[in-house]
Amino acid sequence: MASADPRPIDDTTFAEQSRDGAERSKHDRGHVVVVGGSAQTPGAVLLAGTAAVRVGAGVAQLATARSVAPQLAVAFPEARVLALDEEGPTGAPCPDDRLRELAARADALLVGPGSLDRASCCRLLEAVVDALSESAALVVDAGAIDCFARDEGMRRVSERTILTPNVDEASRVLDRQIRDADDVARAATSLAAMTGAVVAVRGAVTVVAQPYGEVYEETGGHPVLAMSGSGDVLVGAVAGLACRGSSPLAAAVRGVHIHACAGARLAASGPPRGRMARELLDELPVVLTATEA
Repeated sequence: MASADPRPIDDTTFAEQSRDGAERSKHDRGHVVVVGGSAQTPGAVLLAGTAAVRVGAGVAQLATARSVAPQLAVAFPEARVLALDEEGPTGAPCPDDRLRELAARADALLVGPGSLDRASCCRLLEAVVDALSESAALVVDAGAIDCFARDEGMRRVSERTILTPNVDEASRVLDRQIRDADDVARAATSLAAMTGAVVAVRGAVTVVAQPYGEVYEETGGHPVLAMSGSGDVLVGAVAGLACRGSSPLAAAVRGVHIHACAGARLAASGPPRGRMARELLDELPVVLTATEA
């Protein structure tokens, strides 16, 4: 059962002191790998990877469809971009041994942003799960979430896993409609118990739950966040925090809160309509610094 009173998230929830003094090289800051996108949606991988770096990840590597990999490498010169073979009408990336080698070196691996073909995305997830080290965090988003609805074998995962479904994705896995804000907390708790993962169900109110533990609620999200690409920024921030050494629960809670605060700052800097998710990226390090002070 979900907690009757989820704990509100604020700047002090899992606040950490900056580790900049101890992080003397990019490798000390952690290695994040983002896998997903398609020939039609490379921007989601770009947003997520950039968000991970903006919250402090030291090394970013991206894996996506071959036809868009060169453009992505130019758009994100700080990252290595792995070009994967494509399949299907959307140009979905296919797993291979190079991807498994990339995953084996990751401190945090994010699978799913921008995925349009759920079956292909599930194959990506299945390919990298066994390659991850025991200490690595796995963040599962978007099309990869459906693996937990389609495959009973994926129902139980490592305790270092974070699931970030939106309300519709969570509804598909649970095979029931999530009705209201109170039901979001019940859904997050049910998914956490079912999978053994930390779960953040994203909506107007975002709820983070750990298996059979406390439940946290972020109510500070500004309506400006309701735009294409916003979720990619959020999950990238979660992965970036996880690769720096935050626990899955702390990474999820802080990532959700930093994303909400970035939205509030963006809305305060100009008109609340007509903004773009890429504008959130510059707000992330400002908010992160404030929460670590």
